[in-house]
This record gives sequence, structure tokens and C-alpha cells, in this order.
Amino acid sequence: MVKMFKCIVAGLVGGWLVACSTDSEVAGVSTVETENAYVVQVVDEGGAPVANATAVLRAANYLPALEVLKKETAVRIFTSDSVGIVRVDTLFADSMTLEVMDEGRGAFALLLANQIKMGDSSEIAVSPLSVMSGRIDLPESSDGVWIQVYGTDRKVKTDSEGFYKIEGLAPADYRVRIVAGDSIVEDLVTVPLAAPESSSSGQIAESSSSDESESSSDEEPGSSASLGYLNVLDFENGLKSNVLFAGDSSELYLKPTDTTVVMSPVEDSAALAVVDAGAGREGKAFHWTTSGMQGHWSFMGLWICSSSDPCDFSGIDSVEYFVRGTGSYSFNLEAIVDGTSGKAVFLDTLGGADEWERVVVKPSDFMVGDSTYGNMGWDYVSKQATNIAVSAYFDTEIWIDDIKFYGVNEKDLR
Repeated sequence: MVKMFKCIVAGLVGGWLVACSTDSEVAGVSTVETENAYVVQVVDEGGAPVANATAVLRAANYLPALEVLKKETAVRIFTSDSVGIVRVDTLFADSMTLEVMDEGRGAFALLLANQIKMGDSSEIAVSPLSVMSGRIDLPESSDGVWIQVYGTDRKVKTDSEGFYKIEGLAPADYRVRIVAGDSIVEDLVTVPLAAPESSSSGQIAESSSSDESESSSDEEPGSSASLGYLNVLDFENGLKSNVLFAGDSSELYLKPTDTTVVMSPVEDSAALAVVDAGAGREGKAFHWTTSGMQGHWSFMGLWICSSSDPCDFSGIDSVEYFVRGTGSYSFNLEAIVDGTSGKAVFLDTLGGADEWERVVVKPSDFMVGDSTYGNMGWDYVSKQATNIAVSAYFDTEIWIDDIKFYGVNEKDLR
């Protein structure tokens, strides 16, 4: 007989890993097996154990060299046993990636050593491998640039027109490094299961989400004559929204995920983030900066419906907003209901601080739900929405203005 797991969440790139200590008896990994190692069980999409899978543990900042792969001094390689168990006897870095491969399937996760104790256990599920591809805007006189994927041995050089493809990646979020001469751009790139091709993005890259936003920006999401809409936020009233929540205007909040995140203004001074829009735009906008490690970010949020009576936005046509800045961000619709929470995530890269971009997000533009950092997907969240949030990742400066929902109106708010 074995013990029930008392679980703590460990940060993850590809999906949530749960590190668990033992407490009471249920089926699972035995205390004897886990007491001197960190144990990961590899399973398939149906939850069945996967034997003989290759699991590679690397330092999260590990990068393949540009010409020849580095000697793998920060890498450990394991093979899952007959019941899918991988035993990790040493956590050799503060943050590590775990890449699992098994005959056309894989998984990719981030492990944080300070959230794991030897003797903890977790489970990781493999999914069909996918592809990262796209086109980079090359600098003048360049015959190609290098793209490196952190925490893996994957790298590729674009062709002379900037096209590239990296095959055989597990569906996950990846941190990438794009090297073009003296210019280096880092970004967060999602390779979703449902969309086998996802392009990287950055100041020198054309991302799939940016392309969709730009192509969408030439089309109105709907006219007021054919579609109702909610003018949710325009910041002309400071932190107050333009929609009623519990009979009054809801007020914005600005928060970090934890104390490791540095942001300006700080949490208690969100009103200072309402500034002149600038860059040729009239009125006010919301502006803040953030700096955080992977898995740690800051976010602006707003309650639009209550947890006890959430809103059904499943019929929404689109979300429109204006944005400028540098770095990576996401627009999220959230559901905080019955003590649980989830969100639908649209991930994008800012195109620059000097020019506003109009972004139109359709329901199909939100990421496929995969539980990564609470990402449950559009279908889960849209029928029980309570909040909107804009998250800023890594080193990001962002201005945002005029958030509107098309296809809904005030009567859709209960």
C-alpha cells in the first residue's frame, strides 16, 4: 500500500507538474520508491503509464551553441521504467526543463528546485509532437539568423528569406533566443497541440498572433448597427470601468504573481499607471513595466461579473483593444467560480513603444486549453466569465487602451 499525495504546484512550461509529498494510502507511487528521489511518472493522454520513454533534464538556461552543441555538462538523461517511472536523484540547478520523448509523442515542463523536495512525485502526460515554424524579418545584408530554444538541444538557422522550421517539439510554451548579428531577442513561443505550426515572434520576428492581429486590424469586428458591444475600459475615468459590476463601476487592480516580480507602479499605486496615451493617441491609457523570471509575471485585472453569477460570453464576436510597448503579454478572459479558476489566453508580442497597434482577438485566436498556468481554453471560460486580465511577462513595458467586447452588450452582464 502507498500514500496519498499532499501536492504543491511546481511551475511548468508545457503543463502543470504537481510535486507531492506522501500522507495517506491510495494507489500510486510507493513511499519506498520516492523517499530518496524526485519521481516523475510518464503517462499517455489516457493516463496509462509509458515505459521506455527518454527523459532529458537540463538547466533551464541551457542553450545549444550556434555552430557546435556545447558539451552537455548541465544535462541528465533518464529512461522510464516498466510503469513509466523516472527517478531524479539530483536537482542540479535552480530551474530545469524536463523534456520527454516517446515515438512521436512528447512533453516539456519547467521544474523549480525551491518548490520540490526529494521524495515528492508528479505526473507528466505525453502528446503528439508538433512544429514551430515561421519567417523572420532579416536585417539588411543578412543571409539568415539563428533561433535557439532554451532548455533543449534545438536550434535552426533560417534560409536567406528568413523562413525556418523546427520539427518534433512537444506542445508547450518555449523560451527562444533569436540571434541576428549584434541583435538578440528573447521571447515566449507557444507550440499548441491543435495548431501544429506556430511561428516565433519578437522585435525581429513575425509571429502568427501578430500576423492575425495585423490582418484583422483592417476589418471592423462589427458595426454598432449589426453587433452590440461593451466599451469595457478607456481609462478616462481612472481605474474605473465603463460597465457596472454589482450595480457600480468595477475598479482595476494591478498585481504581481509573487514578490520576485519587479513592477512599476507597485501594486498599491495602480492609479499612477493611468497616464496620457502618447504616441499620437488622445486621452488616457494604462501603462506599467514588469521584470520577472519565467513563471512569474504581473497583471492588470478587472471584475466584470460575479463568481456567484458569472457571465456567458460564448456568443462574443471579438475583443478589440489598442496596445504598444516592448516585450510579451497576454490578454486573458478568466473564470473564478466555486473556489476554482481558469482562463482563456491570447499570447502576443508587442511591436514597439512608438506606435499603437489595433488588435482584434476572435474566440479561435485564444490558445487551446492545456492547463498551463491555468489555461483552460475558450470553451471552458466563455460560459462562466468573471474577469479580464492583461499579463506582462519577462522584461516588458506595455501601454493598453480602449478595450471593447463586440457581440455582447450591457444586458449580457447579470
